[in-house]
Amino acid sequence: MRTVIRNIHNRVDVFQVIPAKIPEGVPFYSIKILDDDMRNLNTVLQNEGNVLSDDGRIWISANFVNNNHVYDVKMRVRGDQPNHWENKKKSWRIKFNKNDLFSGMREMNLILPEDRAWFAELLNNKRAKDMNLLQPPMRYVAVSINNSRPMLYLEVEHWTVEMFEKQGRSSNIDMFKQSFLDTFKDISMWDTYIDSNSQNLHSLESANLLLSIINGDNARNSSVLSSLIDLLFFEEELALWYAHSLLAGDGHVVGDNVRLFYDYTLGKFVPVPWDVYLFEPKSITELPINPLWKTLFASAEKRLMTHKILWAYLSDQKRIDEDLQYANEQREIIESIIYKDTQKYQTNREIRKDLNRRMEQILANMSSLKEEISTSKAKVSWDTVLESKDENRRVVSIDVIAEGPEISSISKDDSFGDSSFYMDTGNSQYDETDILISEDVLLDPIRNEGNMYRFFIVGPYVTASGSNSLGIKIINSVTGKPATLELLSP
Repeated sequence: MRTVIRNIHNRVDVFQVIPAKIPEGVPFYSIKILDDDMRNLNTVLQNEGNVLSDDGRIWISANFVNNNHVYDVKMRVRGDQPNHWENKKKSWRIKFNKNDLFSGMREMNLILPEDRAWFAELLNNKRAKDMNLLQPPMRYVAVSINNSRPMLYLEVEHWTVEMFEKQGRSSNIDMFKQSFLDTFKDISMWDTYIDSNSQNLHSLESANLLLSIINGDNARNSSVLSSLIDLLFFEEELALWYAHSLLAGDGHVVGDNVRLFYDYTLGKFVPVPWDVYLFEPKSITELPINPLWKTLFASAEKRLMTHKILWAYLSDQKRIDEDLQYANEQREIIESIIYKDTQKYQTNREIRKDLNRRMEQILANMSSLKEEISTSKAKVSWDTVLESKDENRRVVSIDVIAEGPEISSISKDDSFGDSSFYMDTGNSQYDETDILISEDVLLDPIRNEGNMYRFFIVGPYVTASGSNSLGIKIINSVTGKPATLELLSP
C-alpha cells in the first residue's frame, strides 16, 4: 500500500509535469532492453532475500546509446541490498565489449544516487582526490531505459585494469573485495576483482600477510604493530584515508566497503576510499569501527598524524569554501533531474528534506571536528614525595588526567631549572625504573592503560623563599596552544 501511495504521489507531483532539462555537461544515455529479458529479471528478483544472491546477478543483453553510437553491452543489477533492485528504478552494472570500450571504460556502475547520500559521495570523491588518494572516476548522468523519462544516476567506473591504467597506476596489482563480516579475521571473506598474473604466489598471499600481522601476537604491542604495518602501507596514506572518513562521520568504511589493492611495483597496499557515505559527527575520542584502523589508531602517534591532517584542512577556509561550493553545484544537478524522475522511489518532498539534511551533516562534521581538535583539557595535581635539606633534593609527584578530547603533551618549560623529569613506569613510586624524560610526552585521553599519568620532578631542595614553580607545560599537541588545566589541591 505504501508503494502504491508513493507512486500516486510521484505521478501527480507538479515538478514532474514537464520533462527534465538535462544540465549542460551531464551525459545522457539511452538503454534498450528486451521486454522479455526485463520481465524474466524481475521474476528472478522477486525471489531474492535480503542480500542479492548469485541467481539474481544474471547478465542480460542490451543496447547502450550515447552520441549516436550504439554499444552492444551486457548488464545486470548491482548492489547487495534490496534497495538497489527491489523497486522499479534499479542500480546496474554494465559491461562493454573489449573491442568497443566506452570512453576507455570496460565496466561501469549506475548507482541510485540516494544510496550514496546524494551529493555526499561526489564530495567525498573530490576530497579524496585533493588528498591524492586514488578514486574511481564518478559523475552524475541522465539515463533513459526503454524510453523512460531521464533518470538520475551516479556513474562510477568499476574496478578494472583499464580504470587503474588510465590513472597512471600499474596493472600489476591485486584488487581485493571483502564480505560483510570478519573482514580482517578470516581470509575466506576476501576475494579479488583483479588478479596479478605476474606472481607465482596466490593472489591472496598479500592479504594473508596483512591479516596475520593484525591478528598475531604483535598486535598487542602497538609500537611493533605500527612498524609492521608501515612495511605494508605508506604511513601518511593510511592517516589520510582515516581523516577522509572522519570528515564524513566515519560510519561506513568497514566490511565490504573496505577497498584495498596490493601494488607489486610498490610492494605496498594502497587504500581506495569507497562508499564513505555521510553520518552525524563522531567524536575523535571514539576509535574507528574499521578493525584495521581500530588496531592501528589505538596508537596516539598515529591518531595525532590524522588529527593534524584534519586541522590543516579545517583551518583552510578557501578549501572549505571550494568544497561547499562543489556540494551545492552537485545538488543543483541532482534537483534539475531527480524531481522529474518518474521512476524514483522517494517522493520529491522526502528528497528535498534529505538533501537539506545532508548539507547540515557536512557542516556539522567540520564544525564538530574543528571544535574537538582545538580542545585539550587536563586535570593536574601534585604532591611532595621527598624534601631533604641535608641532601639538597626534592621529589615532587605530578598526576595528570588527560581529558581530551584532543591529545595533549607535557614537557619542561623555561623555568624548569636544574631538575630532572621522570615518567612513572606503573608502580606509582619514584624509583630506578622510572624513565628520564627529555622530549614531549603525549597524554592520550583514550589509551588502553587509562588516561591518568604520573610524573616525578627531581631537583634541588627549595626553601620557603625559593621558587615553587613546577616548571612544566601542557599543550594541545595539534594546535600547540596551552591546554585548559584544572589544578587540583595538593
